[in-house]
Amino acid sequence: MVPWPIAADGWDESQPLSVGQADLELGGIVLANEVRTMVALGRQADAIRTTSAYSELVALDWPS
Repeated sequence: MVPWPIAADGWDESQPLSVGQADLELGGIVLANEVRTMVALGRQADAIRTTSAYSELVALDWPS
């Protein structure tokens, strides 16, 4: 899981260890379990949007 569209300060500490471990060399969090991560993040979100297509990801309307 990588910060998108920008990496804000503290991104590497933003999730509990049960979600995964930050890998600063990769620039993301290596997930312990994808399904548990989606459930945990879903509890924090007003809405959930997922995609596996890069073109759909960059086309999303991101807050500034």
